Amino acid sequence: LLLLEAIVRKYCCRVSYTSIKDGQKNPARLHVFEPRRIVESGGSVYCLGTIPPHKRLCILALDRMDSVKLEVAPRRELPELDLDAWLEESFGVMWAPPQEVKLRFARHQAIYVQERMWHPSQQIQVRPDGSLDVTLVASPTIEMIRWILSWGDAVTILQPEALRTEVTESLRRALGNYRKSPPREL
Repeated sequence: LLLLEAIVRKYCCRVSYTSIKDGQKNPARLHVFEPRRIVESGGSVYCLGTIPPHKRLCILALDRMDSVKLEVAPRRELPELDLDAWLEESFGVMWAPPQEVKLRFARHQAIYVQERMWHPSQQIQVRPDGSLDVTLVASPTIEMIRWILSWGDAVTILQPEALRTEVTESLRRALGNYRKSPPREL
């Protein structure tokens, strides 16, 4: 509730936040935070904001905020931050320079793909065999990679090649996990 108040009143907050790096939780650190928008993505809720003196947008997961204290100090106005463009170009909340991404979905998954809006830029073309080509312009981040991997063998990346290579390597590593015997201790 304090974050919402800070966003509406354009105030700063003091946030104690536990970050994660390399799969490990770091000790909580106190930050002056300028909250700008709350968004949901992938079942989690995030606050987009800035940490002075930096001007770049940062993403804080609400469930990793240990405490929030409202500061009666105005946040900086940063007209160069375009949150609408950020969210439109991202595939979730993480941002990278957007690229045209083309995916082909198998016929047996076509109805599931067609019934949802996965990204505002998506264009869907039904192929003669019933499969789908989906084109979108978005940030090819880990969020997109996880979404692509969730479709298993029902999707093929047509472009960009760098994304195709990254997903191929991820699948190769995953397959390696299954070529080994499972650990004896369960």
